[in-house]
Amino acid sequence: MAPKAAAKAPVEPELPPEPEKLDPNTGRDFFRYQDTPNVTYEGTYDTHPKPPEKPAEEAPPPAKGAKAAPPPMELEEPAEPPSRVRQGPGVYSDGAIYFKGEFEVDGVDRQGLLKCASGASYEGGFDKGIYHGQGKYTWPDGSRYEGGWRQGVMHGTGTYHCTQRDETFHGQYYNGAGPGFFGQR
Repeated sequence: MAPKAAAKAPVEPELPPEPEKLDPNTGRDFFRYQDTPNVTYEGTYDTHPKPPEKPAEEAPPPAKGAKAAPPPMELEEPAEPPSRVRQGPGVYSDGAIYFKGEFEVDGVDRQGLLKCASGASYEGGFDKGIYHGQGKYTWPDGSRYEGGWRQGVMHGTGTYHCTQRDETFHGQYYNGAGPGFFGQR
């Protein structure tokens, strides 16, 4: 019996150069999330002010001849700092997942590289955190699929190489099924 291969630790590639001028509400930083100390992000971000609270509803007008009630007393709340939202190029890591690529309003979008502690990885297009467009997925055993993706599944023209059978399949994939999968050739 062959010894079990150890899980590969994600490699941390370099970030793109910092933009020369940053808007006062954006920046580039390394930070740890407050509630989870092993979760880190290094990259560009935007700041978004806390959403305003709904204004209090106005009381109906007083009945004819009645005195109007005084307006309610409003207390000033201390200003809260704006929240940081991952935006643009960055690197996110939480121990189980490593992602380097583009963020859009705190979510994974556009192009990126995702590595999992299991040894699986995906490099290519994302749409709202889901594999989409062209990309390459590699399973922990080294098998890989390269081609079209739609909403998280293999879809379109692609090539699958199975390391267990040492076979390569090329063709049309539809909703995750295609040559080399589910008995199809």
